[in-house]
Amino acid sequence: MSGQLGVGDQFNASIPTAVTCTSTFENLPALKQVSLGEFHTACVTEAGQLYSWGHNFRGRLGIGHFVDTYNIVSPVLVEVADGIVMQQVACGRDHTLSICEDGNVYSWGNGYCGQLGHGFEGNCRASDVCVPTRIERSVVSYDGEDFCSSEIVQIAAGTTHSCAVAKAGRIWAWGQGYDGQLGFGKLDDACEPAEVFIPQEKLKNPKQRKKGNKSPAQSPRSNASPSLRPKADDNIAQEQML
Repeated sequence: MSGQLGVGDQFNASIPTAVTCTSTFENLPALKQVSLGEFHTACVTEAGQLYSWGHNFRGRLGIGHFVDTYNIVSPVLVEVADGIVMQQVACGRDHTLSICEDGNVYSWGNGYCGQLGHGFEGNCRASDVCVPTRIERSVVSYDGEDFCSSEIVQIAAGTTHSCAVAKAGRIWAWGQGYDGQLGFGKLDDACEPAEVFIPQEKLKNPKQRKKGNKSPAQSPRSNASPSLRPKADDNIAQEQML
């Protein structure tokens, strides 16, 4: 009903239907990846171009304006600065994220809960953004690591929070945290990326354990201590008592 199918109208489609571009009415270029929000859709082409369509509430389509009185029923090219090649996109409910080829993260749409990651402004909330905008602020980690200097390889957008994984394996999160969805050990919101701390013991690979260190529950019955095995005399005594 919001045009998120991208097939040129706002009707439901019960069978697969080709998605076509508004300007050329031709099929989209070869796609690398697609992401679905509640009321909008976005995709990245093999050439690194970004398209979006659906309802433009709070600028979540990234097409340069906040007009949402009508729905975008076919893919529209999202304009980015020259030389920026997008690699991945993630749609939340009212915001969108994207990674470019150098590992930088861009965000746009609704920033009320801090899910855009652009920092503190006014009442601890960043303004809405209607064009892809690079995230340039973050909470520096305990060991000096900075989100903005990390090469991000994966992103995810929730309803009102965002998450990213760096090439080095670190996890960063930001946005609304009242349900603990940020993983910081508290229920506060975060308006810029901060690292999610994972205890090192949780990261150990079970396969790296030395052989022979099996717990008793994993050990074969034949390896059990003789003192733990039932004796024949004990069995007879139990039967006589019954």
